[in-house]
Amino acid sequence: MPSLPTAVASALGAAVDRACRVARIDGNEVNANSAAYLARRGTYSIARARELAGWEPQVDLDEGMRRSEAWLRATGRL
Repeated sequence: MPSLPTAVASALGAAVDRACRVARIDGNEVNANSAAYLARRGTYSIARARELAGWEPQVDLDEGMRRSEAWLRATGRL
């Protein structure tokens, strides 16, 4: 999968955000902050959800990714 350096992605995100503001397009999620968030290193733990709510995932990661891809393709987002 192609990728961009974080600085380039942030600059492009900022440019898209400015263009959407000028064009008065609401709901834009492409901006420098979203690029930085996607470039961050780290993971999330479900330990707190288990501890506080007794939550357990219903499917494993591979199945969840498969379902996500199927939904994205079905809705024309991928």
